[in-house]
Amino acid sequence: MSVSDRNDRNILSTSLAQLGVALLYLLAGLATNYFMTDHGVVSRVWPGAGLALAALLIGGRRLIWGVLLGSLLLGALTLDSLGAVLGFTLVHVLQGLLGVWLLTRRARSAATLRTLSDYLCLIALGGALASLVGALLGPLFLLLTGAIAAADYARYAYYWWMGDVLGVVLFTPLVLAWWRPGWALLNARQWLEGVLLVGLTFTAGQIVFLDWWQPYLTDFPKGYVMFLFVAWVATRMGTRGTTFAVLLIAAQALIGAYLETGYFADELRSAGLANYWAYMVALSVVGMALATYVSQLRRVAQQLKLKDAALNVAGNSIVITDKDGRIEWANPAFSQISGYSLAEALGRNPRELLKSGRQDGAYYRAMWDTLLAKKEWRGEMVNRRKDGSLYDEDTMIAPMLDAQGTITHYVAVKFDVTERKRLEQQRLSQSRRIEELSHLLVQAQERAQRRFSRQLHERTSPNLAALRINFDNIARASSQARETPEFAERVEDTRALIADTTLSIRDICAELSPPLLARGQLISALQSCAQLFAKRTGLQVRVDCAHDAVQFAPELEFALFHIVQEALTNCAKHAQASAVRLRLQLAASPLRLSVIDDGIGFDPAQVAAAGYGAGQGLLHMRETAEFVGGRLRLVSVPGSGTRIELEI
Repeated sequence: MSVSDRNDRNILSTSLAQLGVALLYLLAGLATNYFMTDHGVVSRVWPGAGLALAALLIGGRRLIWGVLLGSLLLGALTLDSLGAVLGFTLVHVLQGLLGVWLLTRRARSAATLRTLSDYLCLIALGGALASLVGALLGPLFLLLTGAIAAADYARYAYYWWMGDVLGVVLFTPLVLAWWRPGWALLNARQWLEGVLLVGLTFTAGQIVFLDWWQPYLTDFPKGYVMFLFVAWVATRMGTRGTTFAVLLIAAQALIGAYLETGYFADELRSAGLANYWAYMVALSVVGMALATYVSQLRRVAQQLKLKDAALNVAGNSIVITDKDGRIEWANPAFSQISGYSLAEALGRNPRELLKSGRQDGAYYRAMWDTLLAKKEWRGEMVNRRKDGSLYDEDTMIAPMLDAQGTITHYVAVKFDVTERKRLEQQRLSQSRRIEELSHLLVQAQERAQRRFSRQLHERTSPNLAALRINFDNIARASSQARETPEFAERVEDTRALIADTTLSIRDICAELSPPLLARGQLISALQSCAQLFAKRTGLQVRVDCAHDAVQFAPELEFALFHIVQEALTNCAKHAQASAVRLRLQLAASPLRLSVIDDGIGFDPAQVAAAGYGAGQGLLHMRETAEFVGGRLRLVSVPGSGTRIELEI
């Protein structure tokens, strides 16, 4: 829909609303002038005032044009002079605008009728106070046009004010209550109750105001009995039912007055509806005040019920104590976390139930100093459950104050942070281990560099130096010298040096990354590593493997190989063993690998206590195992050898 289409629809709806207000105002005015005016001049009940105020509260000041049009039409049909018509219209327009201004100037919510204060403001400001404008100006225009005498000004001003006030009292709440959106669907019981209440109210009104069953109810109580029925309707049916019941009673009482029967039989002759006016104002105010107050209490009760439900389903522990710290209420989360039922906790101090001894007296004194200073306190506590286990809580405690600023209660909201702290501790531990591993990796790289540098220096570098000398001598040898046996020996020595250098480089490369391992032959690579270790160290090495070759992911195979390599190196450096056994169970699940020696053994606890300086090879193996999802176990006793077991 385009902007112009929306504007056209808004103009149309506003115009229809203006016409509707004008028509309703006109019809109400004609009916009032026909039945209830004092010599065709002033009525003790003027519905137009109530309808105009309701229309302006609902639709805003823009509907004042509808009030103006309705008032002009009504004046044109009932008044004789143009001046009277214009004055009549001006008075009603000004009175409506003043009423709306008084009710909305401080953003009051009188139009909602949600609270007793809303209703009382509506009656006092929109009715009694705003009607003074009409009461002062309306009779003045009647006086100026000759409709009334000067001596009658005060009386008609009083009548005018009464009519407008009763119009506001009877009709403004009626329109506001029934116009308000949010109809609730009634069930069968509520419908039956509503029909019964309205029926009983109607029957009582007929008896009181129209003398039903007069011969049988000569002593039936009059007048005040209707207050009981209105109060009953107010407490059960709310503002909508109350406004309908009051209007029904007003119509019954007015009909009785004109028929000169019932409670107001002599009203027109003796009081000119003054008693009727007072009675209906009192009845309406009492009924509506009770209805709005009861509705307000119900909403408060519903809100409290909703808040109570929210507190009960909250995952955090919530505790309310009196000013001395004794528990008056706790939600189910408190019982779930602490292990104490609500019955066990009521009347007891949380310290009696939960104190773990981890906080000293100074901690609690500082907490109470903050609370007694009427400030919110936050902190962490270690508390004890009913079963004796400890848990961590992040606690917030706030004092509750009364109107005089005195502490009456304390509300504590507790967050169980045990799991969070465990995860934080785990994260810190992992961070430290990562830092250690990084340090060890750097050391391992430096160690490998030194080892390979030493190997190159001890084996390859001398060979290369000798080769250079030989090549220099060969290059300088004369043709006669090349025929000598010494030259042939030098050439043969050169070949031997080249072969030894090639073998050294091959050994170093095999130690770094065995060719068999690169081809996925893990078992063969481990057997080759064991043979090379035995050849280099002179130790007896036995490899036990009862299954065929297996193949794993490259990173797992390299990890297994380097763990075995590190274990054999440690055995050669520290174990003083004569034999080593390598046991492979790689086709099982979980796979297992063991390196067992018959050396002198050691105390693992002493190695762990020695810190960084000792056991770095073991730590490197453990970290490598964990990197591939395995677990390394070390078993060693001084004098009984060492066994390293890996399980993945």
